[in-house]
Amino acid sequence: MATRAIVRPSGILTTPMSLKAELQAQRVVQVDYTGHKFDPAKDFFFAYPPAARVEGLNQGQIASYHQLLSFFSSTKYQQRQLMFAGGLSVPKTRGIHNWASWTLDEKCVKRPMSHRAGSGFVVGNYGELLATLNPLTHYLSQLFIRTAEYRVIYVFGQRVCTLFKQMPPGAAQDKPWTHESGATFINLSRPQSEHKLDRLGFYAAAANFHVTKDAHICAYDVMINDSTYAVSEVNFAPSLKIESRIKAVANRIREIHG
Repeated sequence: MATRAIVRPSGILTTPMSLKAELQAQRVVQVDYTGHKFDPAKDFFFAYPPAARVEGLNQGQIASYHQLLSFFSSTKYQQRQLMFAGGLSVPKTRGIHNWASWTLDEKCVKRPMSHRAGSGFVVGNYGELLATLNPLTHYLSQLFIRTAEYRVIYVFGQRVCTLFKQMPPGAAQDKPWTHESGATFINLSRPQSEHKLDRLGFYAAAANFHVTKDAHICAYDVMINDSTYAVSEVNFAPSLKIESRIKAVANRIREIHG
């Protein structure tokens, strides 16, 4: 069965339209459109509608869908809590890790509970940021000093590509590594078994996490240093501007949808 519709969140159109063209799907549908009855066996989801508007789920799938929808609908801070509870390493975060031993001059990051593309990224000393922290709107984490950063994309539980964020020389640690800060995303070509993401345990942990297994697509932003990795966030509608990445995603969808 070919893919019927590409389900997109509001504000995201380019990648869903490119995927529609590659798959020759019938349409692109916004997730809050009430004139469409969603079916995960026919539609590809970049966003998730309420379960009451989804058909074709058996009893076992209903529980998994509710769990995935709950994660998808959570704030970035709540998602970080759930990833940590699910066995993924995340930056040390107030309210998740033991913060009693943090020093007042320790470098930390304050971010809004919900954010996109590096927005709201404020770095300062722990004592200064804590003094102005509203825990209802923002959260605090230690500044993770990274040697490299990656985006790892999964489709229907299978890793389809790992992207290296190539930064200009001397890239600042106190800025998010995004397109806006000069990042170029490059596909890794060498065997993944030889890569630090594997040796540090990210691939194994991600493969066992329910979001990886149940989401149609998800992309983890992963920072590493010499001793560990930390997932900064997970995205459900990653940009797929490069043709080879669109084709990699589409090929996996065809394996599921036919």
